Amino acid sequence: MTIIDDVKDRLDIVEVLSGYLKLTKAGANYRALCPFHKEKTPSFMISPERQIWHCFGCGEGGDIFKFVMKYENVEFPEALRLLAKRAGVELKKEDPRIQNEMLKLYGICEKAMEYFENNLKVKPDVFDYLSKRGLKKETINYWHLGFALEGGGLLQYLIKHNFKSDDVAKTGLIIKSQRQANSYFDRFRGRVIFPIFDAQDRVVGFTGRIFNEPEHPNEPKYLNSPESPIFNKGRLLYGFSQNKKIIREKEQAILVEGQMDFLMAWQDGIKNVVATSGTALTEEQLKILKRVTKTLLIGYDMDEAGRLATERAIDLAKSADFRVQVLTLPEGVKDAADFVLVQPGKLKNLLAQAEDSGDYYYRIALANLDKNDLEAKKKAVNFLLSKIKWLSSAVERSHWIGKIAADLQIKEPYLEEELLKMKSEPNRVFSENSIEVEPFKEVKTRKSLLNERILALATKDEALRVRLVEVKQYVLPDYLAVAEVLINNQFNDITDNVLAERIGYFKLLADYELAEEEALAEDFEIAVRELRKELLRDKIFQKTLLIKESEKVNDLEELNRHLSEFGELLKEFSQF
Repeated sequence: MTIIDDVKDRLDIVEVLSGYLKLTKAGANYRALCPFHKEKTPSFMISPERQIWHCFGCGEGGDIFKFVMKYENVEFPEALRLLAKRAGVELKKEDPRIQNEMLKLYGICEKAMEYFENNLKVKPDVFDYLSKRGLKKETINYWHLGFALEGGGLLQYLIKHNFKSDDVAKTGLIIKSQRQANSYFDRFRGRVIFPIFDAQDRVVGFTGRIFNEPEHPNEPKYLNSPESPIFNKGRLLYGFSQNKKIIREKEQAILVEGQMDFLMAWQDGIKNVVATSGTALTEEQLKILKRVTKTLLIGYDMDEAGRLATERAIDLAKSADFRVQVLTLPEGVKDAADFVLVQPGKLKNLLAQAEDSGDYYYRIALANLDKNDLEAKKKAVNFLLSKIKWLSSAVERSHWIGKIAADLQIKEPYLEEELLKMKSEPNRVFSENSIEVEPFKEVKTRKSLLNERILALATKDEALRVRLVEVKQYVLPDYLAVAEVLINNQFNDITDNVLAERIGYFKLLADYELAEEEALAEDFEIAVRELRKELLRDKIFQKTLLIKESEKVNDLEELNRHLSEFGELLKEFSQF
C-alpha cells in the first residue's frame, strides 16, 4: 500500500470537507454550496461510498487530494503533507514527494520568528513606537511582530537550537562576511520585524522596518528577506493565509501596500485584506487571489508613486478578468494606516464608497478637461483607450467606447479605429506573459446530457439496469463502458480507477438532480425517447446533405434512394 492509499484509507471525505464546508444530507450523499464558484443553490455533491466530490455547477471534481489542492491553492506534495498530518501518517524522509531541505528552512524561519518576538518583549521603546503608530497589543501578538537587535544575535540563537549556519544562510537571515572566513552577520539589525507567511501559514520570510530612522539615514526604510527556496515575494501576499477564508466569504479582497496599512485595516475590522510587500502587484499574486475571489478593491497610497502603482494594478487585474474598484482617501491623508489612526472605525464606510476602476479612470481623464481644447481632448481619449484596450470583456469595452463617444462627441467608429491601432502596439505596462483567463469549459451536447441522465437513473434502480440492455443501442460510444458495468451489476468489481470515478459521478448525479423513486421509470423512458429523437434528427440532417450532394452531381439513382430513406426517417420521427 502506498502512502497515498494509506492516507485515503484513514480519512473520510465527508469528515475532511466538513471542516471547510457546511454539508447537508442528500440521499446516500451530501451536498454543499460550491467554494469554487458563486452560487445560491447547492450543486456541490460528495459521495461517501466513492470518496469523491463533484460540482454540477462549475464541473470541478475529484478526491480529497484534489479538493485540498484547489481550496488551499497548493501542489500535490503539500496537499499530501497536510492530509498525512491529519491522518497521522508519517511521511518518510526518503519519500521523493517531500523536500527535506524545504522543511528544514521552514523550521529555521519559525524559530527566527520566536527569537524576534522575544526581543520585542524586552524592548518597551519599540513597543511604544508601534503603539503610537496605532497598533494594539492584540494585533502585535496575533501577527507575531518582533524586533531585530542592533547588535544581532539571531545566528547564535539558531545554532543553540541545533541549526547550522550554512542552512540559516539559505534563508537569507544571515549574510556571509567578506572580511572574515566562516563568519556571518545578521541581515536584520535595529528593525521592527514583520513575519511573512505562505498560503499554508508557514513563516517563509521577513520584512524589517528601520527603528531609529534619523540615526540610520543611509539605510533603506524597509528591508525584505531575499529570494530563497521557500521565499518568493512576487508569489506571496501578506495576510493571505489567515484571511483567505473571509475573502472567499465576502467575495472581495482589499489590497493595500505594506504591512502597516494591512495591520491597521485588519485591526479596524477589515478582515478580507491582503498586502503586497516590497513588490508591485504580480500576475502570480493575482492567480492566488483568483482562487478565492474575482473582485479586487485597491487601496494604495495617495502619493504619485501610489497613483502609478494603482494604475498598474488596475490594468493587470482587469486583463485577468477581475472586477476592480479603487479606494480614494480624503484630501491630506496619505494611506489607509493614517486614515484609521485619525478616524478609527470609519474605514468600512469609506470602502463602501470605492468607485469602479473604469469610473476612476474616467474621472481622472476628464478632470478639468476643456472639451474645446483639441489637444487636451486627444490626450484624454488616448489615456482612456490605453486602459480600455486591455479589458478582457468585449461588453465592457463597448460600454466605455459608447460613453466616451457620447460625452466627448466623437463617433464610435473613430474610437474603434484608434483602439485597434493601440492594440497592435507592444506598450503594456506589465509583463507580456499575461495571466491566462480561465478557458470556457466544454459544453456537453444534449445527446451527452441525455446519456448521462439515463445512466444516472439506472444507478438508482435494478429494473432500469435490465431495461438498459434494450436501449444500449442508443448509448453513445463514450458511455458504453459505464453502461456495461450497470447492465452486469459490476459496481464492486471495477479495477479501472477512471471507470470507477465515472460510476461515482453518475451516482452523485442521481442524488443531485433526479426524480423521486416512484418517478424513476417514467423519467427513464422520457430520457430514452428524447435521446432517440436527437439521434434521428442527426440522421435526418445527414440525409439532407446526401440528397443535396446527389442533386449536385445529378445522380438520380442515389437521389431516389436517399429521398426514400429520408421519408422513412420522417415517418419514424413523426411517431414521437
